[in-house]
Amino acid sequence: RGHAEGAIRRRTSPWVRVTSRHAGIAPPIASSSASSSASSATSNAIAIAFASRIAARKAGVSVVGSLPRLSSRRHGGAHWASARPPRKGWMPHGDWDANRRPSHSVACGCVGSTRGDGDSVRVFLTREKSKNEKLRSMLASRSVQTYELPLVEHVREPGMETLKGTLKDVAEHAWVVITSPEAASVFGECWQVAGCPRVKVASIGLGTTKALEPFRKISNRLSIDFSPSVANGETLAKELPDAPPRVVYPSSRLASNALEDGLKARGFSVERMNTYSTRPVKALSESEMEAAGRATIVAFGSPSAVRSWVSLVGRLDIAAACIGSTSMKAAREAGMEHIFYPEKPGLDGWTNAIMDAISHTKLGDAG
Repeated sequence: RGHAEGAIRRRTSPWVRVTSRHAGIAPPIASSSASSSASSATSNAIAIAFASRIAARKAGVSVVGSLPRLSSRRHGGAHWASARPPRKGWMPHGDWDANRRPSHSVACGCVGSTRGDGDSVRVFLTREKSKNEKLRSMLASRSVQTYELPLVEHVREPGMETLKGTLKDVAEHAWVVITSPEAASVFGECWQVAGCPRVKVASIGLGTTKALEPFRKISNRLSIDFSPSVANGETLAKELPDAPPRVVYPSSRLASNALEDGLKARGFSVERMNTYSTRPVKALSESEMEAAGRATIVAFGSPSAVRSWVSLVGRLDIAAACIGSTSMKAAREAGMEHIFYPEKPGLDGWTNAIMDAISHTKLGDAG
């Protein structure tokens, strides 16, 4: 008991107070001469897992998956405590970085890493071509190597023509709800064709608002009058002001009905127009498939990218760094176990989630 508690005190950050009821559970003791080093590694693993869970609770974020169960398994002459039969690279070793600031992302587990060039872990960026540059730049500023692997592409849908006609008459008598940067781009095209009429826009978050900025510079008749406290459809549906009671919703064909249903439940009249869709790329090149086979951390910016990865690559033994909870749910439903995502979607939070994935991966690979 004292050994486990001492390890937890040594390995946790100063901003984490260990109050878990599991903190006093001692690791299984090996009967061989390797027991000392094995129990130390086990204690480190338990300490890191519990510290991550407790830190997440203190930060007010959701945890995907469960903590490791203390099941005694003999491996290499010693017992290990893990959630599954131990494999090389799965048990986190090394020192916990006590100076690391808490982030709003949560790990589902630790994975062993396959290295890219040199000793660096490469992060795979899976958005469509030309849409990965901002994330790549933010990661480069933190000395993180990346590999661009576009898994999705956008296509225009017939709803664009409907939107063009609707915008000519909507004026300020309806909310125009924009829920993604791509939806903002498509909306902007239609708005210009419609003659840049005055519209009242609800933007789901910072990334979408930034995508609307070029169109706002064209005319001040495009005003962004609302953004929800959390950038997701459920929150937008709950918080959108009641007036005006009409909503024009240019959307992806693949978007769920959560926003639409939530607004209708509150009494809004919702006109959904599927203006674009996202589809998987048809194939990956031989070199891309070879690189994907060595991937350790993959950044997903949409559920479509998750589904495309599973369809084209098929690997679930990766650390999935998701832009938000919607992509996280898609990763979990696909069967991925090691998922990192920010409490609030956005590029900054996504970058932090990726950095957390890198930290956990390096812990899993140490030793």
